[in-house]
Amino acid sequence: MPDTPSASPPMIRLQQLRWYGEGRESLYLHRTDTKGPAPQPLPQTDEPTDLSLVAHQIVALDGYHNQFAQGLWHSECALHDMSLGLCGQGRIRVQICGQDAQGRDLRDRETVLELQENRPQSHAPSAEIRAQAVILWPEFSACGPTGTTPLPAAPAGGHAAASDPTDPALVALRHRGPMAPAKAPDGDAYTGAHSLPVDARLSRCVWQTRTPPRQRPDLAIIVTTFRREAQARALCARLAPILSAAPESETDQTPPARAHLDTGRARLWLIDNGCSLTMDALPKGAHCVPNPNLGGSGGFARGLIEARHAQATHCLFMDDDASADPEAIARTHAYLAYATDPNLAVAGALSRADQPHVLWENTAHCDLFCRPQYCGTDLSQREACLGMLRTAHHTHVPGVYGGWWFFAFSLQAVHALPFPFFIRGDDVGFSLANNLRVTSLPGVIATQEVDFGAKETPLTGYLELRSHLVHQLGLPLFTGSRRNLWRIAFRFWARALVMYRYETLQAMTWALQDVCAGPQAFAATPDLAMRRAQISLLTQNEAPRALNAHHPAPRPDPRPDPRPPASWQSRLGKISLNGHLTGAISLWGRDETLPPEAAGQATRIWGARKITQITADRHHAVVLHARIWRGWRASLGFWRQMLRLIWRRGTLHHDWQAGYHRLTTQSYWEDALKAHAPMEPAAPAPAASTPSSHSDR
Repeated sequence: MPDTPSASPPMIRLQQLRWYGEGRESLYLHRTDTKGPAPQPLPQTDEPTDLSLVAHQIVALDGYHNQFAQGLWHSECALHDMSLGLCGQGRIRVQICGQDAQGRDLRDRETVLELQENRPQSHAPSAEIRAQAVILWPEFSACGPTGTTPLPAAPAGGHAAASDPTDPALVALRHRGPMAPAKAPDGDAYTGAHSLPVDARLSRCVWQTRTPPRQRPDLAIIVTTFRREAQARALCARLAPILSAAPESETDQTPPARAHLDTGRARLWLIDNGCSLTMDALPKGAHCVPNPNLGGSGGFARGLIEARHAQATHCLFMDDDASADPEAIARTHAYLAYATDPNLAVAGALSRADQPHVLWENTAHCDLFCRPQYCGTDLSQREACLGMLRTAHHTHVPGVYGGWWFFAFSLQAVHALPFPFFIRGDDVGFSLANNLRVTSLPGVIATQEVDFGAKETPLTGYLELRSHLVHQLGLPLFTGSRRNLWRIAFRFWARALVMYRYETLQAMTWALQDVCAGPQAFAATPDLAMRRAQISLLTQNEAPRALNAHHPAPRPDPRPDPRPPASWQSRLGKISLNGHLTGAISLWGRDETLPPEAAGQATRIWGARKITQITADRHHAVVLHARIWRGWRASLGFWRQMLRLIWRRGTLHHDWQAGYHRLTTQSYWEDALKAHAPMEPAAPAPAASTPSSHSDR
């Protein structure tokens, strides 16, 4: 009996391209128009919608969410083929474009496709552009109604002739330089429905491959939450389409479980640190686990233990207040399915919910201090994104880590669980202790309501200084030298002093004491209950208070000039550490009010005798006054404790090198979780009374 020909392997989606979503349209695409009325913008929505194409317009899906990191996929994944999958209606012209590692623009030959609904078509880039490009994106234009003369063939790498070669509009489109998107009255690019007749519609566009994945990840999505019921419910609803029920067998392929993932499955573990979460109905594949409140460290450690027991292969850490699109998870899942290095991890970028086009962080780097990378990048600017992606994807240095608002990795690479910091610093130590090679993907981004600069309190000062010193003493990546310890302490001290955060100085003195106490002190108090209570009682002047008419309005931000002219008050403030070296700042200083977006900008506070920091809700403020003698009293206690730490540096370094490893084992965490397990569910309480259990840095 003759052999029947084997069916071709199925197409596996790597990245779906989008032209709809909340935020600026230029995050997704740019449109070039040469004549006719300007197109009208689509409403901001996360619901799928068709992309309308009209004559004499070119749509480039080259926004941050749609750029395809072809070079990264080529270097880190075993892909043998790749193509663009299209669905829609009408006759369109397709051209794949890109940039090489030096930033030179590349253009493939143009192709005309006749799209019909429910009949997907594929268009593969040429071998030449795949060999050279590190970033790819497609461009589309309508060819007019069916029956028009097709384009003649063009030489490889060149441009096909237009249907009407004398049409100046099409000639300009075909031989243009860098694209200039059509502008709306608000200065943003248009993206959608027009007053012009629609010649074609695009309903779906994906990058895809027939290469079988190296592995089919069973992804455990771990979310730690603390008495945030509304956020937990919203998260479950958002992730429901990609969650997979536990299969009866390996052949279980129910459509709801495979809605968005082509390379495996995903399940959700909600780690409820408040033991207060009640869910009427969890989605299939979701689990709620009551847990003692040992902070983000304890929550994610519990999630890792649960994932190992469930035999998951990969984990994704997420915060309940970080909103990541399901497409970001699908892209990450596909990337992990093809990754050749088990130590490879994917870190999501972060932006603010009220400014989704302004990047807060796209991975971060820790040497002495933790610094977000690419902070302030405008994601609506095409060239800024391309430059960031070229640099981020092809340079790797030790000390890069990812925040736990979105952090995916293979369980095979994990030998150290989170360190019991409670919060702040746990994500840094986890990446560095496990030697994870952290990268990022375009469009894999989360949004949060407030950036980290607006979360400065005595508790965060205590936690940040403590974690920085522990990393220096306990991680093999760092030397823990006396010089480095001095530099860390000096920077934290100087910042708190000049911003008049004297209560933070006292809290940081306690951090030095706890580091001197050694790892056994951390093992005994992973819930940090005593220190949190002490710092709560300490926090008086730095506690937010309701705004009133006596608070002056914020000064206009001196930017965009990166170095505005400094006033004499600012110069004198820098020389005198805001009056702490000279005194009498109350006579010559000014009053300064900082809006939430200026939190953490030290350049704004030089020469200020009173600093009013407005909180994120814009209804409260922290008012800080210069109190010179109080500052020096707090400084005396701080440096006395720091001298004690430096004196004992040799013993502490030895203890922390051994103790850090001991406190990141699964056996330690199982004992700690069991010892601190609540006797009964706690009654719900306002979250403001207890610090969040998230992995804030």
